[in-house]
Amino acid sequence: AGGRGIFPRADVAARGAGVARAGAHPDAPGQVFTLAGGAGVPTAEFFAPYAELVHRRLPVAPTAVALAAARLRHALPGDEEVNAHAVRYLARTGTYSIARARTRLGYAPRVELADGLERTVAWLRDRL
Repeated sequence: AGGRGIFPRADVAARGAGVARAGAHPDAPGQVFTLAGGAGVPTAEFFAPYAELVHRRLPVAPTAVALAAARLRHALPGDEEVNAHAVRYLARTGTYSIARARTRLGYAPRVELADGLERTVAWLRDRL
């Protein structure tokens, strides 16, 4: 999708709090709650800070080209993280609803995307 797929961001701290709330809620057993960021972000925008951190250009290609490359990569021995399923996931334009978790559990993401990316990049930079 040329980097325009929508990536469902995740707030790990909020997910932990959501799991704790679900565990304590009397109506939660048997229910499914999506504990995600509540809004997606274009894939290229999400991954750009990480590419910049390692001084690399973020590779962006039309979905058909990325799928063809993934199929070629799949034919080679070794690491299989680059595959057609991953390409389709990163090219998807939908996101996940957190409405049930929000209304029944009071779940809400705690960290805004920009702040979360900044914190993550800083954490990674300290370890490189």
